[in-house]
Parts: sequence; structure tokens; C-alpha cells
Amino acid sequence: MGKKRVNKYPKAFRLMALERMKNCKSVCALAEELGIHRTVLYHWRNHLKAVESGTSRVGPPGAPS
Repeated sequence: MGKKRVNKYPKAFRLMALERMKNCKSVCALAEELGIHRTVLYHWRNHLKAVESGTSRVGPPGAPS
């Protein structure tokens, strides 16, 4: 079984991308400029919201909370 890659992008990069996402007209264009898929931006945004609200799970999907 292969290892899961964790934090491929530095936290500072992810936060910068999310800040830019708040004010951009096209998430697709931003994602292309950053060299990532647009769904990655949405994943990061949703994860950050969950962490900030305290509803984030620590374990992998399917693991007990």
C-alpha cells in the first residue's frame, strides 16, 4: 500500500490561495495560475471552515471521530 501524501503544499501557500479565492472572479483561472485543480481550492476552503468551527475530524475518512 502506498503512503498518503500529506500537505503537498505549504500552509502559507494554501492560505494565500484561499485569500485570493475570496476576491477572484474565476476560481478556474486562479487554480490554473497556481497550477492546481479547482476542486483542491474548494477542498482547502471546506477543510479550513471545518477546522475553524471545530467540526474537523482528525482521522482518515470512515474512522471514528
